[in-house]
Amino acid sequence: MKKFVIPALIYFQSLIVSASPYSDIISQANKAYTDAKFNNAIELYKQVVDKGYQSAALYYNLGDAYFKTKNYASAILYFEKAKKLDPSDPKIDFNIQVCNTKIVDKIEELPQPFYKHWMTDFCNLFAMDVWAIVSVVCLFLFFMFMAVYLMANAVRIRKATFWAGLLFLLVTVVSGVNACSQYRSVSASHEAIIFEPTVNVKSSPDANSQDIFVIHEGTKVKILDKVGNWLDVRIANGSDGWIAESTAQVI
Repeated sequence: MKKFVIPALIYFQSLIVSASPYSDIISQANKAYTDAKFNNAIELYKQVVDKGYQSAALYYNLGDAYFKTKNYASAILYFEKAKKLDPSDPKIDFNIQVCNTKIVDKIEELPQPFYKHWMTDFCNLFAMDVWAIVSVVCLFLFFMFMAVYLMANAVRIRKATFWAGLLFLLVTVVSGVNACSQYRSVSASHEAIIFEPTVNVKSSPDANSQDIFVIHEGTKVKILDKVGNWLDVRIANGSDGWIAESTAQVI
């Protein structure tokens, strides 16, 4: 359990600094957490969330507080929200795995093609803002080297600056694509967590349609479509069907 608790404490100081408009509330929440008053900590963290503030650290600490109260569905929800903002942090993945051992459904994921897995891992090497900064810096260096290339007379300098500029242009494009990809992931609402003890997944968006399988509280689903108050969802093993929108909360 130490491995689970310590990462949240590591986040506390950075969270206070980065969320300066809400630093007083965050400080109170952190103190409530360290005093083992987890329900108080949840209320205080939620105040900040409800004001529209988003950060991986805030969601992480809120998820950890929910874990302490054994509300595993809420813990998974906020750890997943933290992961969307900072997919490069291995502590978030670790805590999601811990939570998944506490819920009913143990669903094996479909294997991904190696190239898709590699691309996802590469994109998640850094958070979105880091990729964006790298892209801007490399774009500046590209223009700088191109300026030297145009002004230089020596062939050796022109060759060196040309290839260096080309390299920085490539890094600019790759970093920009990764930043945009993560931004789309953060902006999209295509995943959800089940918040009912038991949910019968239907064959069509109709309460009278056939039950095809059952999922339980805490399970993550991918949202494929929406019709009225029904969501077409897919679970990790590839099975899909319809659930009432009220049974899940979007990540």
